[in-house]
Amino acid sequence: MNKLLSLCLISLAYVCAFAQKKETGFAAHNINAVLWYQHSSEAQACYLQTFNYAIERLRALAATGKKNMAIVSDLDETLIANSFFYGKLIKENKAFSLEAWQAWEQQVNAGATPGAQNFLKVADSLGFTIFYLSNRYAKNTKYTLENIKKLNFPQADTSHMLLYTTTTNKEPRRQYIIAKGYNIEMFLGDNLNDFNQDFEKKMPEDRHKVVDEVKYSFGKNYFVFPNPMYGAWMDALHGYQHHLSEQEKAVIREQRIRAH
Repeated sequence: MNKLLSLCLISLAYVCAFAQKKETGFAAHNINAVLWYQHSSEAQACYLQTFNYAIERLRALAATGKKNMAIVSDLDETLIANSFFYGKLIKENKAFSLEAWQAWEQQVNAGATPGAQNFLKVADSLGFTIFYLSNRYAKNTKYTLENIKKLNFPQADTSHMLLYTTTTNKEPRRQYIIAKGYNIEMFLGDNLNDFNQDFEKKMPEDRHKVVDEVKYSFGKNYFVFPNPMYGAWMDALHGYQHHLSEQEKAVIREQRIRAH
């Protein structure tokens, strides 16, 4: 009994120390998000559901015989998963940094999201041109290319990749694809900015309005995936004030919570 009690006390002390360590900052608000993303069957089901509907749409489009059809897809948390990176930040109680992210890109360890490989295989077999439009760094192109080749993604070459160079706004790159003569029939992403520049730099309430304006595009031209870990939705909460400290952001997040 004494041994069991000692083990319980040690465990309790560890939990308390861990909780105290994670009380503020990046880890505090991201633990549940990362756990949900990594372990919930619901997350898996959301991906499979969305890809299943997207495949049905691809087949319907292919049956029209239209030429030069293309799909444009984001990478991170759309086709490839990076939750291990965010998990490491939590374990080490570190905030997100561009340096840490670039180091992760170079590790070539991102896995495929549930259903992504099958969806891309179908898209390729139906004759769609696939463009991987991502805000991963262009200077790390060789690592991202190695990563998607490792996952057996089709059309994996630099001519089908449009990565971040000077702006995170994806509209110029979307227009580049259109200017090349392609008809973009489908967009896939975990961030509404992946679909339409009308979402760029909008506050949460305004983003809701734009969603309502384009509501009939979802499930037809726009296919969205779950990402509670990060994204424009979170930046919007903070008013895109990236200079704020983690503690200041935490205060704003708490103020944003609605309750009766």
